[in-house]
Amino acid sequence: MPDGLSDVGFVLDEQLHQFYTDYMKGELKRCEDFNKNVPWCCEHERAMEAVPFDLIAKAAKTDKAAIITLGRVFGEGMDRDYYHSYLLSQGETALIKAVSEAFHKESKPLIVILNVGGIVDMASWQDIADAVLLCWQPGEEGGHSVGDVLVGSQCPSGRLPVTIPMQYSDDPSAPNFPSIKADKYQNYSFYRYIGAKPQYKVPNVDYTNYEEGIYVGYRHYLTRDVKVAYPFGYGLSYTTFEYKDMKVKEKGDNLLVTLTVKNTGKHAGKEVVQLYYTAPYGKEATGNDTVIEKAYVVLGDFAKTGLLAPGESETLSLSIPVKDMASYDNVTDRTYVLDAGEYGIKIASNAHFGLGANDVEFVYRIAEKQLCSESVGGAEITNALDDVTDGFTAEGYQSLSRLDFAGTMPDGYVKTKEITAQEYATFAYDDEAFNAYYDADAIGEIKVADASDRTSDTYSIVLSDLIGAPADDPRYD
Repeated sequence: MPDGLSDVGFVLDEQLHQFYTDYMKGELKRCEDFNKNVPWCCEHERAMEAVPFDLIAKAAKTDKAAIITLGRVFGEGMDRDYYHSYLLSQGETALIKAVSEAFHKESKPLIVILNVGGIVDMASWQDIADAVLLCWQPGEEGGHSVGDVLVGSQCPSGRLPVTIPMQYSDDPSAPNFPSIKADKYQNYSFYRYIGAKPQYKVPNVDYTNYEEGIYVGYRHYLTRDVKVAYPFGYGLSYTTFEYKDMKVKEKGDNLLVTLTVKNTGKHAGKEVVQLYYTAPYGKEATGNDTVIEKAYVVLGDFAKTGLLAPGESETLSLSIPVKDMASYDNVTDRTYVLDAGEYGIKIASNAHFGLGANDVEFVYRIAEKQLCSESVGGAEITNALDDVTDGFTAEGYQSLSRLDFAGTMPDGYVKTKEITAQEYATFAYDDEAFNAYYDADAIGEIKVADASDRTSDTYSIVLSDLIGAPADDPRYD
């Protein structure tokens, strides 16, 4: 990052740069020594954040702006968790607060760069930062790409592919996520599995339930009207755009939307136009006695302009197959259903329609209910796993429903099983109990398939042989 910023013309604070250079040498050595005996599947020690208050106060008086970078490193065997990945550490929080206070006292801005592979908490500190750049994990050239954006030689035009919530608990999947204790950073699910027979007894360690149904991401936040920090599809630019001459027409089996996008600002940039639809919901709006689960809005298409100079325009086309607005009815028709009623076709700057100056909505009407029960390949689309659904229902499982969000909100559904005291001890990170429970001699040899097992008899069926086969085809065995 320092090289990238320097190469585009930024002058680094020499004292702070030297401080962190020297500090990281010591931290890297400490982490190297600590991580020598840490398995690959466990989170490795990382450098701790340093908060040099005296240097920060001095820099605030002499420098023009402050830049803080926050990073995360997680992956296979080191899954993300609430305490060590989503939340900021005490050091990170202290650093942001100290820099914000010092630089704002001098009327100078704080810029925070998020070098992360997934979202982190932002609601707790976003109001004390003047700008946030989410660069994800751009790799070894990330410093140069970030520098180009910060210096203004490149205009940002990315859009969020996720929703950033106000708090983690707002996400309906939060109660059903692999458990990580606050004082244990190991991936315990993986830890329990290694060298042992797989266990399916402790929820969110041995297995995780999926209770949120179709209400994932923005489909949940918007349908339930939950306040968010940043909506799906959100993103800022150094310039402004105007949408005009919008038209909607049917073209074959598709809805086609055309519009002209004009750069009305003073900086060259690109714009992303997003098309969402709102399907009619409920018996009154559809005439359908079966109330099918539907999200309030769904992304149908999006398009991006080329680089537009100030005053330049470009015409974009967005489309959506009408049948793609169908919703699945697993109760009555047991297939995709395009309900009768009014469909709102929305052109917007992000999923939270109505926030942008260019947001506009058209109405498309379907006169009669239609069944969309044939796949592109000609196969019938219908329920195939009713026995699985019935099994979950019998055990008390329920899926999040728009009919009763409060009553069906996931609360960490626990499958009814008898858990022994020894298993509970294992779950509580009792290493002695863990080692006793997974005694290698008692388990016996675990057979792992290798190349010698891959004979023509063993692997005589390939996946393509099962195209169009029913769910109960014995060849799946």
